[in-house]
Amino acid sequence: MVEVILYTLLVIIISTTMILSLTEVIKGRLVIEKIREISENSRYANAFIVKNFRKAHALAVGTGQTTNPAAIRLYMDESNSTYFDLDTNLKAVLIDGQPQIIRYLQYNENSGTPVQITSNDVTVDHFSVDILTVATEPENFHIQLQISHASGLGSSISTQTSISLRQ
Repeated sequence: MVEVILYTLLVIIISTTMILSLTEVIKGRLVIEKIREISENSRYANAFIVKNFRKAHALAVGTGQTTNPAAIRLYMDESNSTYFDLDTNLKAVLIDGQPQIIRYLQYNENSGTPVQITSNDVTVDHFSVDILTVATEPENFHIQLQISHASGLGSSISTQTSISLRQ
């Protein structure tokens, strides 16, 4: 009788430990997926910004140099007839079944339909463009971008890039 009770207790303890361990592994995997989403969005947005800055002929800062969030216009030709706006906007989405307001990065070519750059799973916490040029050519800019997961994971990725417009 005592052996049966000890065996039952031992099975319960081992089963409970296995269930708790598996639960922690699943939670860890979800956190890793969220961090990967932040990383991919940050990498893509940064590459997108750098690519278009390098193609630009001139730049106009819309809401001020160090304003967060920044609104900028890149002129893609010498006549300034082709331009590319880069800014952020707000959007309501469902994250883990809960309504959230996110700020996403978007671009707009020649006043067309805005296109979202970052996904609905992340939010842009900070986007600013600083003009570093002091009466010298070419124009130099410092771009700061911080992206976090919209679910409030507590982790974010900040990138800083310096770019010169090619003349």
